[in-house]
Amino acid sequence: MVITVSCGGKEIKSGPEILIKNDSISLVNNSANSQNEVVTEIGLVKEVEDSGYPFATLTIEFPERKFSAYFTINMEEVEYASLDIIRQFVGKYVTFRYTSELIYALLDIHMDNKSLLGMDSAPDGKDIKIIEGILDGATEETPGDLPGEISIWAKDGENLDFEFFVTSEMVAANGKKVKGYYDTRTKNTIRSISLSGK
Repeated sequence: MVITVSCGGKEIKSGPEILIKNDSISLVNNSANSQNEVVTEIGLVKEVEDSGYPFATLTIEFPERKFSAYFTINMEEVEYASLDIIRQFVGKYVTFRYTSELIYALLDIHMDNKSLLGMDSAPDGKDIKIIEGILDGATEETPGDLPGEISIWAKDGENLDFEFFVTSEMVAANGKKVKGYYDTRTKNTIRSISLSGK
């Protein structure tokens, strides 16, 4: 399981969305000049989804720009944030500060042409990338609610790090040659949030 957040400059949609998306967020491209720059926005909270403590995912709409975006909040890192409080923001405007970063999202990992995650077929699509190399960092199954970090080291010197929940199959493959299927996503992380006067 990978907790990632991304969205595109799409028309406003209602209803729950699957969080695995391949496009980038135009809000960030317009507002942030560099990774991890703190951006301040005002938006309308449409939905709050529990992503497993301490995380929640917020769908925030920007009606003037006619799109919505997904944001992750770590309630242990944001002052006065709890699921109960954040759920009270649904249907209201909030002022929030967030950072955005490009991350590599691991979708599947294969060894000897077999998925270590039990998937029937390898991910495909124009945005899917592949790295082949030695799996590192999968020394034990991930304990608790937060993902660990693993790496795949390619022969050409390329090294990619992924946040991921390590499984027993991955532990058995640690130090061996694997093929990782991944894409690049924008992760938006809320740093502070409060009700807006709007």
